[in-house]
Amino acid sequence: MFLDSAALKHRQLLLDPCNAEMSNGCLAGLGTGQYRRYRTILAGDGQSVEGTYVFQLGTGLVFNGTHVAATAGTNYTFNTATNVFAPQLSSTTNLRCLAGCIKVRYIGAETARAGTIGMAVVPGQYQAPGGSSNAVQDLARTPFNARFGEIVHEVKFVPAQADEEFHLALALEPKATTIVVTYRGIPPGSLQFEVTGCYEIEDTALVTPLASHTPQSRNTLNHVLQSLGPVSSWAYGHVIAPTIRSMATGVLNAPITGKFASAVAAGIMGL
Repeated sequence: MFLDSAALKHRQLLLDPCNAEMSNGCLAGLGTGQYRRYRTILAGDGQSVEGTYVFQLGTGLVFNGTHVAATAGTNYTFNTATNVFAPQLSSTTNLRCLAGCIKVRYIGAETARAGTIGMAVVPGQYQAPGGSSNAVQDLARTPFNARFGEIVHEVKFVPAQADEEFHLALALEPKATTIVVTYRGIPPGSLQFEVTGCYEIEDTALVTPLASHTPQSRNTLNHVLQSLGPVSSWAYGHVIAPTIRSMATGVLNAPITGKFASAVAAGIMGL
């Protein structure tokens, strides 16, 4: 599929949200806002051994449900959503997420490493604060599963139709894409997230109607997504670093070489 230069920049941003040039060639309303890239490090709750984190990058919200002891199949209740990019985002900001990713790291002692992690990109609201779920159910629904902490796990933002619109920051949006990270059997205090979001932002409370602006590219967002292929082939994977350091013990392991294939099933199972 032929993509023009503006669409190719948008494609590269989806593939590399941490480093690629900020670009929005395919969405209506180009030039009405500012481009901003936010990155933050979030620690896990420090106590739980199983749970699910829900990231809604399109609004800047994150919430979770957890258990401090292994209780397979027993529901937990999701807590109140908080601002993942505080204090950069305010409740009067309108924004739309152009690209983003979640990196998940193990920060405990290497000799204590254990557990399973699963990740999913959901084209809509997976859960809401006050809702309930459990780690067994959530892991069964994730197309990416791996032993926790062998390497840095990564899941990228995959925009859906609703993500082409501006959303009010810090207000849960049922149609906005969410990223789900579920874990079971990990040592308490061993979980860390690196969250990156690339945005087009409106600084006023009034969003300029998208229909009144013409995108720079002749291609649509759907064309860009089609060029990337199945979500399972590019949105889930591992970050290959020269070394892995245990932050708790200071032990430096041998360099990692070669490529790691993401063992994922096509599509999002059960969602």
